[in-house]
Amino acid sequence: MDDTSSAKVTVAARADAVASDVLQLLEFDVSYPGWEHETAKQKAFYVRGFSWFRDKVIKDLLNITDCDTYVDEMKGRLKTRSKWIEKPFEWNDDFGARQFINAASPVKRLTPKFHKAVECLLLCEVIADSLHLKDGSRPTGAEVYSNMSIEAAVSFIHGLDLGMLDNLTDNEWAALRRSTGQQSNHVFLEMAQGKTVTHKLAIRTRHFLANRKSSGRLGDASFRFSTTRKYKPSDFELIEVAPADLGEV
Repeated sequence: MDDTSSAKVTVAARADAVASDVLQLLEFDVSYPGWEHETAKQKAFYVRGFSWFRDKVIKDLLNITDCDTYVDEMKGRLKTRSKWIEKPFEWNDDFGARQFINAASPVKRLTPKFHKAVECLLLCEVIADSLHLKDGSRPTGAEVYSNMSIEAAVSFIHGLDLGMLDNLTDNEWAALRRSTGQQSNHVFLEMAQGKTVTHKLAIRTRHFLANRKSSGRLGDASFRFSTTRKYKPSDFELIEVAPADLGEV
């Protein structure tokens, strides 16, 4: 099997896995028993991969703001995803095109509920299939799932508060930013005030602080629903962090 054939098999396998289990769309699985009625209902899920979608799928053929014409087709295709719709999400909710546009916007960075983020990706699939029929060099809908995903920003650190950050030195602040790939202190301050972040950031932040602060108040990083959280993801988190951008913890 040549490299092209291998790539096609990989794309097909990924698409099949997603069709069989909607949770495969998550970069990090934040599900747990009953999460559909708790964490999944929070407006805290990033749709990742829109740069690829713009550059490879719709470039010169369609604007993000014109994608609303495919919403009805997306809702029709959703009905064929039996493994998805058997999950107790609010699939019958209306889907507003503005949700898709704002989720795609690098400025707005809308973080919809989980099932709305799923529908955003399904809309990308439908659009890709349609444009592929017009131009065979464009990606198919199946390729969406090899290049786009959902990342939850529902995580936090138990016990983290502003008092635990007050005594960090300038050097420690700089080391914290380096170890997490962040550029601003604001994201950590917002975490301490109840806002949520991606699990990768919560884990690395907790690891850093636990190694440097002798405080029994610092608990684990968690994504399970908590009534003490605001579930408004921090506007200051850099989501697109490459492994090379992460320093030593």
